[in-house]
Amino acid sequence: MIDPAFELGENQEFIGQYSWRLKDGELRYRGSNQYAGLVNRRIPVSQLQLDSFIAALNLLEVWNWRDDYDPLDTGMEVLDGGQWWFRARLEGRECQSSGWNAFPSYSDPTTTSLSPQRFALLRTCLYDSFDIDAYIRQAQIQKQNTSIEENDSLDTNRFD
Repeated sequence: MIDPAFELGENQEFIGQYSWRLKDGELRYRGSNQYAGLVNRRIPVSQLQLDSFIAALNLLEVWNWRDDYDPLDTGMEVLDGGQWWFRARLEGRECQSSGWNAFPSYSDPTTTSLSPQRFALLRTCLYDSFDIDAYIRQAQIQKQNTSIEENDSLDTNRFD
């Protein structure tokens, strides 16, 4: 049996790149530039969370998404913006989709759109299914506490 796996990522011009990847029962994050340090550890994944995410994928019809979305499909050319990708192998189904400044349409995932609505829903489902916001808050609190400790250390060294 093949382990469930997926990867969702974006590369935004002038902002940075991030990816979320399910591997070996853990959700792993990697980010650069403005996305760096969003979370500071791997997130354990329960079967209930995975089932919730798969149900969301079914609602979003990701299994029907095309391999590639291009703004030229809409008759438009977009020169800046970003790239996104989503690859999944879950419950015997596979999806491999990506786009450069173009997305699956909200009304029909086989049609190209310049609006990221359906992709934004996918990202929201990921965050909601795995409670990612809680891990982001933990990383922010830890960063604040580290910063406070460093400032306290600097203050006490000043009087030595």
